[in-house]
Amino acid sequence: APKKPEYFYAVRGDTVINDATIDDAISCGLDRVCTVLSTGSDAPGIIMDDCSKSFLNVFDQADVVIAKGMGNFETLCDVREKETYFILLAKCGLIARHIGCPVGGGIVKKKPKDVALFESHGGTSQTTKKLSGNFLTGMEGNGRMCSK
Repeated sequence: APKKPEYFYAVRGDTVINDATIDDAISCGLDRVCTVLSTGSDAPGIIMDDCSKSFLNVFDQADVVIAKGMGNFETLCDVREKETYFILLAKCGLIARHIGCPVGGGIVKKKPKDVALFESHGGTSQTTKKLSGNFLTGMEGNGRMCSK
């Protein structure tokens, strides 16, 4: 029989801005459908050098990563080892320009394995230009994501 997939949900190691904590994840029942763990870091993104060994072990074994929020996008966009799906609202002009949506616009982005989106961090790379057709946007007039 095929191996049943495992699902993990990682939260910040401590309260940061408005990010969920382990207590929040458990109180809404996420622990009933997946393993909830902490990144071990209170950074508003995944900074590998700040994360716990237990989180890094799970991250290293993951086949696919789904990352929510601009902080995770900013810190994981150049991680080549993982296929990553980003879900975020572009909260500033720099990120909005890089991902090709208006400020406040929502986006879902697939980043294939072995691709870095902003290799130089100094402007739009050839990779970003090539991948811009993979962005999926769905904004209403008020800039909120549509659910269609």
